Amino acid sequence: MRRFAAIALVLCGCDQGISRLPHGYSYVQIDGVNGMIVADATHEVAVEPNVKRYALVGDFVVGERNDAELSPKLSRRFGYFIFDTRDGKYVEGLSERQFEKELGARGLPSHPL
Repeated sequence: MRRFAAIALVLCGCDQGISRLPHGYSYVQIDGVNGMIVADATHEVAVEPNVKRYALVGDFVVGERNDAELSPKLSRRFGYFIFDTRDGKYVEGLSERQFEKELGARGLPSHPL
């Protein structure tokens, strides 16, 4: 997956399809609909494809992943996610109810998407 991230960044090297996020992360648009979140310095994938939609709420990236259908590893934990760009903590595979509960636990708005 790391190699895939590096290729995606090279293909998007002119910053088209890349949105900068806090603390050295980027959202990389893979195609017209889906993307992933990558750590710029190491090119490590922090949030795997397919990010269907996301919002930046302070230092948190919150969103929804749908089935990447790339490999069983990438396809097993889709659903809602919360990614803390300060420390890299990532909660994934949440149902809508779990997502709202986790947002509340972090003091984030319950409907950021």
